[in-house]
Amino acid sequence: MSVQALLLLGIFMLLLAMVAELGALRAKSMRLQSAFDRATLAAAGSIDPRALADSGRVTLNEDAAEAMARRYLALNLEPFEVLLSGQSAAQIAAAAKVRVRPGPRAGVELTGQVTLPSGLLSITGVGQTLTYRFQSSSLLKGP
Repeated sequence: MSVQALLLLGIFMLLLAMVAELGALRAKSMRLQSAFDRATLAAAGSIDPRALADSGRVTLNEDAAEAMARRYLALNLEPFEVLLSGQSAAQIAAAAKVRVRPGPRAGVELTGQVTLPSGLLSITGVGQTLTYRFQSSSLLKGP
């Protein structure tokens, strides 16, 4: 085998590894987005029973919705703790921003950041870690 062929083979293998790494990072980010979405959906179920009984309007209990969003986010992120760079699921959930709208357009919005190791991409100069920002929202619809 010639030197040129060996160099081309090496470059091809490196390129293939980079594509695989990008695919793995994309899959991780999609699973993390799903964790945020499930936490937001769980928090949107924190309907205020008193307001529903008194006025017949569907509204959220702000404190319960925020606590539910953080709790479910931590639970949903636990399986990914081995992937996270020096962060625990509880730390990410505590740092996440939760916005609850209890009024006529009741809903929950959850925003947070997760840092993942960049793997092989670090040799391209992107750094040892990549920070992803996730956002999810859920609106209530009812009478």
